[in-house]
Amino acid sequence: MKGFVEHVLVNSDEVLREVVRECLDVEVPYRAEDYAAWLKAEQGMTGAEAATELHALTELDRELFTMEEDFFCRLAEAGEKGPEAMDEVFGDYARIVDEWMEDARREDVGIPLDTLSAWRKTLERYRRFLTGQRASAVDTLSYSYKELQKNFRRRLRTQDRMSEGKLLFSP
Repeated sequence: MKGFVEHVLVNSDEVLREVVRECLDVEVPYRAEDYAAWLKAEQGMTGAEAATELHALTELDRELFTMEEDFFCRLAEAGEKGPEAMDEVFGDYARIVDEWMEDARREDVGIPLDTLSAWRKTLERYRRFLTGQRASAVDTLSYSYKELQKNFRRRLRTQDRMSEGKLLFSP
């Protein structure tokens, strides 16, 4: 009987979360269709990989974020305020995943470290999608024609010096 009561209590929390989400008309995951399309177009994922990514977000929410203020409800609220508010929400939840990962390195927490690491990467991709940020600074580098010319000439001189006495073929 004790196991049944615990099961009912755990499930009642999840049911309550679902009711609140439905009342507030919050999509789970938040902007799921747009995210799946972004994963396919921008990240080169297949439909199955995008579906796995969406499932990972719901698993992450169900497994780690149950004691917190509802993740997807907070995202929906932050989405109305802008990218800075969205970053704040992601920062809060990224810290939770990081804490779980630290604990998993020391002891068995019931979730493998590999799974936690994959969830952390999923959370970061989701953040980039919702805030519109690029994956790395390399994507945003820009050079003037003069700078490119200078870098290219320097590179050619370096190659010539490095291969002194040898034939140098450049495409």
